[in-house]
Amino acid sequence: SLVSGGEGTAFAVALEAHRAGRLRRLWVDETRPLLQGARLTAYEAARNDMAYTLLTDNAAGSLFAAGEVDAVLIGADRIAADGSVANK
Repeated sequence: SLVSGGEGTAFAVALEAHRAGRLRRLWVDETRPLLQGARLTAYEAARNDMAYTLLTDNAAGSLFAAGEVDAVLIGADRIAADGSVANK
């Protein structure tokens, strides 16, 4: 079963890592064209006192190249009973 406590499928994992002291920094993609990352994820990170940096969508590659990324979390708009996922 998937439990996210109302925080969303990806953000709940990041928030729990933060609460456990295991998250140094959350790199937040702006998520064009609707800017969900800039508007929602950054807001939730700030509200929960998480260290975060907002990135343009194409900037993440440079973080991978520099070895700054330890994990990647991807949310899903829909998760079906059979485990298949869908995103817009």
